[in-house]
Amino acid sequence: MSEIRCIYCQSQNFVKNGIYRRVSDNRKFQRYRCGHCRKSFSEQAFKPDYRLRRRNLDLLIFRLLAGGMAQREIARTVGICRKSVACRVVRFGEYAKVKLKSYRDQMPKADLVLFDEMETFEHTKCKPLTMPIAVEEKNKKDSQLFCRKNRSKRPLGENLQEKIWS
Repeated sequence: MSEIRCIYCQSQNFVKNGIYRRVSDNRKFQRYRCGHCRKSFSEQAFKPDYRLRRRNLDLLIFRLLAGGMAQREIARTVGICRKSVACRVVRFGEYAKVKLKSYRDQMPKADLVLFDEMETFEHTKCKPLTMPIAVEEKNKKDSQLFCRKNRSKRPLGENLQEKIWS
């Protein structure tokens, strides 16, 4: 309970203030009242599906996105607005950032890091890309991956070079 803070003033001075039952799935959630700002909030406010009405669609949307389906097609398939799918994608990204940060905090610092680099291209050989990667020696896990545009290896005219990258 010490990790819970008021969502309005970040105070840890709060008391239990009843429960409420969510309509969509009939689950119970503890409510709290802040002693500092006197506003109330629930334990649901700290979960990634806070304020979602159709939270049962999250897993389906995530699986369809991971399968390579476009956002508009997902919206048509599931029967929701495409903006709703876009908002959920943003939520998935924020949740992934939090999970990645907690994962990195738990992992010990690397003693030795190896660097490697790969060159590839995007659409055409005139658009080369460089992808340097940092790998931990012990467990061979990726630490960092970057992607950078390179100039073409072929001699190109000035106007063609600008046209390709714009």
